[in-house]
Amino acid sequence: MTGFGRAEHQSGADSWSVEVRSVNNRYLNVKMRLPPRFLRHEAAMEDEVRRVVSRGTVDVFVRARSRGQRDQLVINERLVTEYVDAVHKLQKKAGLTGELDLGAVLSLPGVVSLEEADDVDDRELKSLLVCLKRALKQLVEARQREGQRLAAELGRLLEQIDRIAATIERQAPRIPAHSRKRLRQRIDKLLEGTQLNLDRTTLEREVALAADRADITEELARLKSHGEGFRALLEKRGPVGRSLDFLVQEMAREANTIGSKNQDLTISRHVVELKSQVERLREQVQNLE
Repeated sequence: MTGFGRAEHQSGADSWSVEVRSVNNRYLNVKMRLPPRFLRHEAAMEDEVRRVVSRGTVDVFVRARSRGQRDQLVINERLVTEYVDAVHKLQKKAGLTGELDLGAVLSLPGVVSLEEADDVDDRELKSLLVCLKRALKQLVEARQREGQRLAAELGRLLEQIDRIAATIERQAPRIPAHSRKRLRQRIDKLLEGTQLNLDRTTLEREVALAADRADITEELARLKSHGEGFRALLEKRGPVGRSLDFLVQEMAREANTIGSKNQDLTISRHVVELKSQVERLREQVQNLE
């Protein structure tokens, strides 16, 4: 599910913002974009995300603003030494004279830098987590609104599946009869022109068994039961996406079995439509937490 949340914190010189974005994913994948001094608290922040989100790719962005009094002036002494040695070698090789100017050395690339302090005290961490929770609250609210819209769409797809299944159910008695007819025709064709005589009782028993195997009553009943379970889960609070995913897999299994048993062209068209709607249902469920 998609969503967005943002919160800011400012207390004296401490100032940062937290943004949380989520996109659809079958599993939970948390990605952090943190300033260096917050990196060692990444696990604590990820735990906060996992407390409220169970599905989706979640990106967390923390942007820290300047904290001038905590910044550190750093002089790269190793680099200064390398610069000076290089100048002395050049002087000796080219026969040049002169003294190095300190200002010129300090202005060379990489010699002087201003680095942010990498320490975060308990007060700052607590404030950061509070800020993250506020952003996550907005994210969850946005995902809940999307979930309501998605639940309505899933309900419409279930109605389509029920309608198609009802049509197939009305025509289902034709399948065993059609199976009997086809089997008798195949046997008659195989025996045509031969002197073989089959026991009619045995033949009828086999024909009846073949017709029974073509019966789809149980598959239609299970399909209906899965649909009822799906609706019940939609009415529950909390994450239900994985449970719905399992039910859709079972619905697809029943639809495939119905298709494999059926030999009637008219019913086959309805089975194709049934499979299409179940697949649409499966795609939408991937987006639901």
